This record gives sequence, C-alpha cells and structure tokens, in this order.
Amino acid sequence: MKTDVPIWLGLADIGTRKDRRESFAAMDAFFEAGGRQFDTAHCYAAWQENGEGVSERLFGEWIAERDVRNEIVIATKGGHVGFGHYPRPERYLNPELVRRDFDESLQRMRVNRVEVYFYHRDHRAESIENLAGFMSSLFAEKLIGHAGISNWTAPRAKAMAAALPKVKYWQNQWSLGQPNWKPNDHEGATRFHLEEDFAVAEECGYVLTPYSSTANGFYGSNGQNGSTFDSADNRKRLERVNQVSEQTGFTPNQVALMFLLSQPFPVQPIIGTLDPERIVELLSISFQRLSQDALAFLDLRTDIWTP
Repeated sequence: MKTDVPIWLGLADIGTRKDRRESFAAMDAFFEAGGRQFDTAHCYAAWQENGEGVSERLFGEWIAERDVRNEIVIATKGGHVGFGHYPRPERYLNPELVRRDFDESLQRMRVNRVEVYFYHRDHRAESIENLAGFMSSLFAEKLIGHAGISNWTAPRAKAMAAALPKVKYWQNQWSLGQPNWKPNDHEGATRFHLEEDFAVAEECGYVLTPYSSTANGFYGSNGQNGSTFDSADNRKRLERVNQVSEQTGFTPNQVALMFLLSQPFPVQPIIGTLDPERIVELLSISFQRLSQDALAFLDLRTDIWTP
C-alpha cells in the first residue's frame, strides 16, 4: 500500500459533531487507506460551547491508542482571531500568544513536536520579520519540520516566503466550486484562493493544502449540500462534473477532488468528511489525474472536452 497519499484529513469536527467512536472510525479508515497526513488547530472546535481543544485532545488519544506517532504527519495551527467561544486579544497573532497556542497544542496532543505549524490567520499589524522570526525559533528548537500560512493574501504570502525560505504550505479555501460569498479585507478573514495566488505559489514553491476541497459536498450530493457554493456557474460545473463522471467511471465527488490533485503545481487537499465510506472513496483516487483539457472543461474555461 502506498502511504505517500497527497491528501490530508481535516479534524475540525472530531469529538463534537462526531463522537469518539465515530471519530476513531474515521481516522482508522483514513490510516488504513494509506492516509498519513492529519490537519487540526488550536481553536477547533470553539464554535461549540466547551469545544476549544476537543479536536487536538481526541486526536492525541487516537495517536496514543493506535501507537502511530512515528507513522503520521501532524499539522496544527495557532494565531486565530477571536470568535464564538474563543476570546482573543486584538493582537491575536502576537508571537508570544502564538507560542502559548503552540505549547498548549503539543500538550493536548501529547507530542513533543509537529511536522507542520501554521499561522491560522494573518494580521497585518504584525510584521513579516517578527512572524518569520518566531517560526525560525521553532525550527531552531527542532519543534517543527515545516512552517505554513492559512488564510493569507498573495502579497503577504510572497513576503513571508522571502523572509522565511522554510515556509512550505499555504492553506486557503479552494475547490472546483467558486463560493457565493465575496472575500473581504478584514483582518483575520477567511480567504479562498484567487487567481493571483497560483502564480505566487509557483514562484515561491508553496504546496497548497486547500480546505473545503470538494465544495462541502456540493458535487458529491448533486447540489443538495454545500449551500455556500450554490450558484448558476457552479450548477454548470455540476453538469460537467456529472458528464466527466459518466465518461470516466469516477464518482462526482472523486472528479471534484481530482480537479485539485491534477493541477500543474503541488496541491495536497484537505478532506473534511468523517464518513469512513467517503474517506475510502476519495483516497482511492489519490494517484489518478485528469487531463488539463478536462480541468478547463470543468472550470468553464472551454466548452470542448474529449474523453
């Protein structure tokens, strides 16, 4: 079995929307299908009362019970703006605060280092030099293997790559579907990838690790799920996903994920489903690719596609 699967399992909902048994079943299914990369965050799942830290703690229990620490890649994130049951100061990306986030994340997961550490949001009041310096200190202490940024704009991502050549991962929302909400310029905002991001990613050598990678199930449910992706253009994309599915034998959900995996630059999507059957379905196409013509057809850039 190949274990270099270029897909991450998102753990935002373990222990909350999914109970312990269901969460363990999902992580087991991912691991048994060859998945080794797991993504969580300090703030998960503070959108629910008493939810902060639940994801990291339960993940830590799974790691210990399955004795897999040396076989997996852990990514977590700190430095998130305040929301819901997650109060934060105005300078939520202050390196001193992020260090507390980091140390607490390690304690929750019962590990002494992580393979990837992300800034979960950006805050332009914090200088790139200070942010790069903090990540450099984690490298110096051998606490992280790689650095990453999440929900950052292209100019700041480019500046970070210049200041910290070891930064590797860039995690914004991205899928075949275009969200039906507009990005804003507020500090700490959720961001989806814009066209300008891809040139910066290639120039700087980023690996993109997008979340909401199957448009929240919009394509896999024939448009019944993923309401934030319900638009006229995405309905057209849905028709084309179904057409490609019929011609290739891949499921619509697989086609949607393959849109990202088939890009001409490195992409390692995060899947958010915790349904073991869906996890196995998606990991089964980890090394399958669509043609560039198929990508253009799916994304409405051409009306011509020959299977």
